[in-house]
Amino acid sequence: MEFVLLSLLSLGLSFGLAYNVSGSLSPTKLNLVTWTFYFSIIAQTFIASVVVVNGWEDHYRISNQLTSDSSRLYGWLSVQWLLFSLPLGMYASTLLFGYKSNRRLYDFYLAKRVEFFSTRRESFIRLGLYFLSTVCFITVIYVFYKIGSFPQVRLFSISGVLASELRESVGRGFEGNNILRNTFGLTLTPILSYVWYAYYKSKPDLKNRILFLVFLFLSIVILTYNLAKAPVVFYLLGFVFLNVYINGRVSKKFLVTFFVLAISLLVTFYYLLFDYFSFSHLFSFNKGIGGRVFLSQSMGLFFSFDIFPMKYNFIGFDSFSSEGIKALFADGSSERSARIVTRVIDPQGVEQGTAGVTNSIFLGEAWANFGFLGVLLSPFVVGFYIQSIFMFFLTSKKTPIYLGIFSYLSYRLPVVGGFNDFIYNPIHIFIIIIFLILNLISTRNKSE
Repeated sequence: MEFVLLSLLSLGLSFGLAYNVSGSLSPTKLNLVTWTFYFSIIAQTFIASVVVVNGWEDHYRISNQLTSDSSRLYGWLSVQWLLFSLPLGMYASTLLFGYKSNRRLYDFYLAKRVEFFSTRRESFIRLGLYFLSTVCFITVIYVFYKIGSFPQVRLFSISGVLASELRESVGRGFEGNNILRNTFGLTLTPILSYVWYAYYKSKPDLKNRILFLVFLFLSIVILTYNLAKAPVVFYLLGFVFLNVYINGRVSKKFLVTFFVLAISLLVTFYYLLFDYFSFSHLFSFNKGIGGRVFLSQSMGLFFSFDIFPMKYNFIGFDSFSSEGIKALFADGSSERSARIVTRVIDPQGVEQGTAGVTNSIFLGEAWANFGFLGVLLSPFVVGFYIQSIFMFFLTSKKTPIYLGIFSYLSYRLPVVGGFNDFIYNPIHIFIIIIFLILNLISTRNKSE
């Protein structure tokens, strides 16, 4: 019980530290920071750390394949450190923006109306958005052309095993241009749907409504192209953030409705993707949806302590996708730690093409890359990164484009993913470039 009591003390301290950096801890005023805290830290990581360190998990992989009890302890200790250090990194960013607390700033942001530029500037911005929308539309068609079919349709006529193989083949085995698919298809298409929704909510005319509905459809289609369950649910979550940012809050009824819709979608996906299906299995703590959220998304952390450096040397900068970073710091080339962990714990799945990566809280990759120093410093880096994004939007204009990007980033930051992405993230660089281009277009053609 001492682990439970110490964990609860750490959690209480973390809540106290998060109070002044979260804007609001109320679920009806959900934002980027509170979502990170409630979902990524508590639901997907903290709960698992308590369960695993006590040996209560009864999880088919953790219980059977975790070889060292010390890995359980190190994983738990790293999470306790995370609860303390992540909010401190956020607080450093808040101070850098000139605030000791952002609670009033967040309330002020929520109270603001959606802003527009002068008529001429706005018309040039919309022209840029029309161009990007056309590119995204063509990209979605291109992705399915290269696949040669609609996997969503085939889902109704194949078994669960074949569905897993199909998912890997259209995902990792995609034969088209990955940059087009990832940037304009999987990233910009959802962002544009949020942008057009913000336009529609502010100016509910027929053109904005049609554009929103078209990009709502395109986003759902492209996000389910590889039969993944979570992306479309998180995409819909983006509209919760968007409604909070536009309206100031959402009702408890709205949140309950979204939760029921999300669970219904996940149940449908599980029913279609798995040959064996039962509600008791689906909603148990260590299997199905519950196991996926509370245990599976964190097991990579414990396996990272189990595998590095005992079975594999620390990776360092070798797994970074940036050639510039590799040229300066790396000695060679390596797969990312999440893939290496999968090769160790599920070699048969990797060989058969049904296993992807074993993600976890960013601490797992920080340890695999840099050892103790990575675990010690990464929460400060990630906390500062997240809070800087949050503060940037709170201190910027509340335009449809800003709202679209803000809503997307509110659920899309790779907190449960990898530390590499907080040092070099090409998707975020792409978003910044697109924003700068649109801003340049509007500035060069302004007429105040």
